[in-house]
Amino acid sequence: MDCMLIMRNSLQDAYFHALFEGIKSPYLVLDIRRDHIVRDAIVQVDLADVSDMHKQLRIQFAGEEAVDEGGVQKEFFQLLMKSMFKEDYGRIIHAMPDAVLTSCYQVYLL
Repeated sequence: MDCMLIMRNSLQDAYFHALFEGIKSPYLVLDIRRDHIVRDAIVQVDLADVSDMHKQLRIQFAGEEAVDEGGVQKEFFQLLMKSMFKEDYGRIIHAMPDAVLTSCYQVYLL
């Protein structure tokens, strides 16, 4: 509940700043390349101002015309999770050989 109130107040503040100063966006907008989804997300969130972290998230995929009304954001998080938990990405390793335990993974966040 508190997070929603903070986000609503931040959005309202950003609108007023945009009206009077014309410099702030009411959203935290991430421009993401599909082939570099993890890297782009991490870099852009890291470079964002702390005050932007309370804003509503908007996702734009590079080279695509789409309005983020929730579907683009949902697709972004699905692709992000799929990319982050690939074995070849180096974040998941087998806890035991497949013959012994087929679906057990040990997750290490580096």
